[in-house]
Amino acid sequence: MEINVTFIIQIILFFIYMYLVFKYIWPYLNKVIEKRKKDISISFIKIQENKEKILVLEKEIKSKKKYSDKIVLNIINKAKIKAKKIIDESKDLAKIEYKKIILNAKNEVLIEKKIMYKLFYNEIDKTIYFILIKLTNNILNKKLDNEYIKKLIKNYRFLK
Repeated sequence: MEINVTFIIQIILFFIYMYLVFKYIWPYLNKVIEKRKKDISISFIKIQENKEKILVLEKEIKSKKKYSDKIVLNIINKAKIKAKKIIDESKDLAKIEYKKIILNAKNEVLIEKKIMYKLFYNEIDKTIYFILIKLTNNILNKKLDNEYIKKLIKNYRFLK
């Protein structure tokens, strides 16, 4: 390798360039780098603070969720109790209504029974009256025997 003037000039220019870079450009770059480091550290601190805030908020949310779950369960339990009460009241009302219906039906049956007894006794009275008239008539005519009585009853059935 030969050392010539061009090489020496290049070396001198290189050192001048390095001097200028270190004198004017490097401080500016260093400031930018330091500022960036500072910004990064501030951001990191803010991230840590926010993480802590998030943890606090998560705990708060969990406690509020537990509280709201208790309230919801309480409301559900109250609703179940109220529903049971309404069902029980409805059952009681249904039993009362059932008893009323049964009582009315029994009363109607008794009324119908009385009516049927009246009709039955009227029919018995008519039958006895008819038989007595025929017997009296036959006694007067002297035609009284078992065959004749059977015939009378049979004829009376056809009269209806």
